[in-house]
Amino acid sequence: EEEEELVEKRIPLIYPECLFIKLWTFLLYISSIFIVFILPIDLAFIPNVNFYIFRLEIIILIIYFCDLILHFFVPYVPNIQREIYETNKCNIAVNYIQHWFIFDLLSCFPFNSLYEYIHYKTNKQQSPFELLKLLPLIKTLKLLFSSNFKSINFNMSTISALMYKLSKKGRMILFFILFLILNHIFACIFAFIGKINYPNWITKIKMQDK
Repeated sequence: EEEEELVEKRIPLIYPECLFIKLWTFLLYISSIFIVFILPIDLAFIPNVNFYIFRLEIIILIIYFCDLILHFFVPYVPNIQREIYETNKCNIAVNYIQHWFIFDLLSCFPFNSLYEYIHYKTNKQQSPFELLKLLPLIKTLKLLFSSNFKSINFNMSTISALMYKLSKKGRMILFFILFLILNHIFACIFAFIGKINYPNWITKIKMQDK
């Protein structure tokens, strides 16, 4: 028990209201803008490795990994109706592992780097496994519906609560943003799928680059 108390004192908790968390959340949003718009374009329309995009992606994955570690030290609110934080580190860790840990782990895993290394060694053509590059988009989905660290229990009740808090204009703007994001992502995926095999729908309707 004394050792646990020492650990509690040595590793302080970071509350969601502090300035650091607000700045960190802002950094995550900026990173997600890159992931949402540039990563699908890189997948669909840039066949060779662009080292500027590649380096930026590595930096963002490092940020996402730091965010994963950070969640183990941020108290959460078990009950949204009662603004009482859970401060026990074991409970915080268990709650995070039960909800968002796997998704955050997938979003920060360097699939792109691994694939580019295998692709460089084997000199193979594009394959459907490149779609794993889009896994960091999971983090964007989380940020859209969980705008703070108070509650990381992402479920339909969380979405309903968010929709209830927003005004009609807010809901319309949110749905419009989601529509643009999904339209952009699926358009890039559709273009990428057309380049996997030859001949494909792009060559059949003569839309390939000249």
